[in-house]
Amino acid sequence: MRVSSSAAVRRLFFALWPDDRLRDALLSVIQPLFATPVGRAVPAGNLHVTLAFLGGVAPDQIPPALAVASARAWPEADLVFDRLAWWPRAKLLCLEASSLPPDFAAAVQVFHEDLRLSGFRVERRPFRAHITLARNVSHPPGGGVGDQTISPFVWPVKGVALVASTPTPEGSLYRVLEPR
Repeated sequence: MRVSSSAAVRRLFFALWPDDRLRDALLSVIQPLFATPVGRAVPAGNLHVTLAFLGGVAPDQIPPALAVASARAWPEADLVFDRLAWWPRAKLLCLEASSLPPDFAAAVQVFHEDLRLSGFRVERRPFRAHITLARNVSHPPGGGVGDQTISPFVWPVKGVALVASTPTPEGSLYRVLEPR
């Protein structure tokens, strides 16, 4: 449910949020990818996998969003990120999972539908598991022409977090409001 602009409205999304150990492991995989700087790197504290972007949400709509998330039992799954992808239209550099565990993919689809039924506008495009690494990337790294296979990085699914996004001139700041 998107609402009109107001000081109380927050930009929110549900995400897989790494703990410190997983974030450190992820950083050890991605730091070599930035030997040659490209775009504006996403700060380490902002690395995540977005499950559902809610947009502007009024305070009274946060409990219904959390209720939808709480009703969902996420399957035990490992997401395997095995591709460095450049998205030219969005000018993003991402780690992508080339495939998803079927139970997890189905759970995301049902989660999106449950959010829609609760009045939230959720993208209808198919879910693409990705971790945004850099923004404003005008060309693929290393002079490549597209996606590159990388050593797989495994992200165990352990629940979701509700995250607030606050835009700043340097980029968005993310803060976990509610882990699930």
